[in-house]
Amino acid sequence: RQLKIICDNSSPSVIYFDQDTLGSLNDKLKILYTDPSDYSRVKAIKITRDRCSHDSGTKPPVKKDVETMISDVEFFIKNH
Repeated sequence: RQLKIICDNSSPSVIYFDQDTLGSLNDKLKILYTDPSDYSRVKAIKITRDRCSHDSGTKPPVKKDVETMISDVEFFIKNH
């Protein structure tokens, strides 16, 4: 949801669709991030989220991965 808010508030606004995923929204916003590490941070959040919520055949994340994801989400929301 936060990425959609950033899309709406950007000038010019970034067009997105309801079916856009975390990854596709991050790709659309890449050029607008003031800090280049934001793209990597969101990409890492997406990877951990996918490992938590999808049966992707990969090993589930460890507790530290989830803690890092939560911390990164909180940091991203606070700074955007």
